[in-house]
Amino acid sequence: MLVSDRITADDTAGTVDGPQNGRIGQTQAVQYVFHRVGITMPATIAEQITIGQRVAPTAISPADLIYSDFTGTQPRTVMIAISATLATSVPTTRGQPVTLVTISPTSSLVVKRVLSEGGTQR
Repeated sequence: MLVSDRITADDTAGTVDGPQNGRIGQTQAVQYVFHRVGITMPATIAEQITIGQRVAPTAISPADLIYSDFTGTQPRTVMIAISATLATSVPTTRGQPVTLVTISPTSSLVVKRVLSEGGTQR
């Protein structure tokens, strides 16, 4: 389980096997979730955004990666959709809890679909 009041943000913690000592970073959370279905994801947000097929923010599906908070062309934030309207959010501030957030589909989001309908990598 990734969302819990016992799991907090720490960009230096966590692995493909999940949180370490109750802490995990954004990129490690992505690696952990996709590792569980046999997909190896890159270690940085800048690399992760190159994976998958871009879809419209109005077409978000579970397991889509949602990138935001851009500096130039590089995202500073990645969330994992669990539905068309909810995503897991690992804050960038160390010690903050991993939470569920409501997705507001806007043009400032980049949404990437890594999994096909059958659960295999795109």
